[in-house]
Amino acid sequence: MILIPTAKKDEFMPMMISAKTYETKKEAGLALLLSMKGFKGKESVEIGAYRGFTMHLSYDSFHNEHNITLKGNISHTVPLGRDVSGNLTRIDNLLEMMSKRLDMAKQKLEDLQKQQASSEIEKDKPFVQEQELKDKSEQLAQLDAELSLSGSDEEKTEEKADELGEEKSEIMSEKKPSMLETLKKNVENMKSKPISEPKKKKDREEVL
Repeated sequence: MILIPTAKKDEFMPMMISAKTYETKKEAGLALLLSMKGFKGKESVEIGAYRGFTMHLSYDSFHNEHNITLKGNISHTVPLGRDVSGNLTRIDNLLEMMSKRLDMAKQKLEDLQKQQASSEIEKDKPFVQEQELKDKSEQLAQLDAELSLSGSDEEKTEEKADELGEEKSEIMSEKKPSMLETLKKNVENMKSKPISEPKKKKDREEVL
């Protein structure tokens, strides 16, 4: 567990730089600026300790600035400026933010542990609605079976209707040729009979 020593308001906790301990904020700030002076190394260098963390100084050539990395179980980096007290304020703010994050993480862990304990208790409890679920599952299975049977009956009815339709078509196809033959016979009979000329009316021979 990470323990970050907390400081009271306007209270400065001692800072060690280059094996020397500084009791005031101003002295520590000046010593920090002196350690930055002329330092352009690519690799970080341990320069001291503060509030339970070791301090490592590094230089960022791209942004042309120095950084302080506080190392414990995890590392946190903060950029440095040219102000004596400003750098110490930045470091303190970073540590305070780390402390708040730690408290939030601890609270979240406690909540998860409580949820896990509740889940273990609920796991061992019998399922109250187990019988109701079983009954509804059986009803659903029965309904599904009835629908399946109903579907089979409908298919059989459709097949029977198709068969009757085919028989009707066959009967109709058998009737049609007989009707045609009848018409043909009637036409032939009409042709075979002689056509009689209409009788001319007699002229009137007598005058009334």
